[in-house]
Amino acid sequence: MEYSVDHKDEKGENKPRGELLIRGPGVSIGYFKNQQECQRNYKENGWLRTGDIAELDRKDGSITIIDRKKDFFKLAFGEYIAPGKIEKVYLNCKCVKEIVVYGEPLEEFLIGIVTCDKEWLMIENLWDGLQGLKEVLGKKEIKERILNEMNAVAKEGNLYNYEQVKVIHLMEESFESLGLLTPTFKLKRFEVKKFFADVIKEIYKK
Repeated sequence: MEYSVDHKDEKGENKPRGELLIRGPGVSIGYFKNQQECQRNYKENGWLRTGDIAELDRKDGSITIIDRKKDFFKLAFGEYIAPGKIEKVYLNCKCVKEIVVYGEPLEEFLIGIVTCDKEWLMIENLWDGLQGLKEVLGKKEIKERILNEMNAVAKEGNLYNYEQVKVIHLMEESFESLGLLTPTFKLKRFEVKKFFADVIKEIYKK
C-alpha cells in the first residue's frame, strides 16, 4: 500500500507509517482451534495484527489511524463500513453505471465517486448527447437529482443513515478506462484513493 516507516510529512519530520500491532494482557493469545487465522493475524511473541494503518508522531508519541488494510474502514464515530455491500445497493439505481464508496477515518460521512449512466441522462432529458457531458455532470441541479435517486435506492436497500452517501462526484469516464480495475474487473481501491485524492480532499474541505 506504499506506506513506509521512513515517511516524512510536509515539514520534513519523520512520521513512520505502517500496520499497527498490539500486545499485552488484554489481548487474546489466538483463535480457538483455528490455526489458519492465528497465522494470518498473529506474529511471533504475541503481537496481534490490527489491520489498521497508523502514523506515529514522534514528538508527542501519539498514534493516528489513517487507513485500513482490508476493504472495510471506520468513520469518525466508529462505525464500520463495508463499501462493497453499499456499492452493490447503489448499482440498483438506474442513473449509476459504476460507483466507489469512500470514507475517511476522521470524517463523519461517505462520499461516492460515480460514473453516470448516459442512457438514463438522455431518457430523463438531462442531456441531449450534444452538450459536453463533463459540463452537464458539473451542474449542481444534476448532482442533486442523481443524489436524490440514489437516496431513494439506499432506503429501499435498507442502508443505515451512516452507510448512505452524502456527497457525490460525477464523471463520464469508466473506471476501466482510467486503469482502476484489475484484469478480473475488481476495483483497485488503493489506486482509486490515489487517483481521486484531490477530489476527496476538496469534498471534505467543503
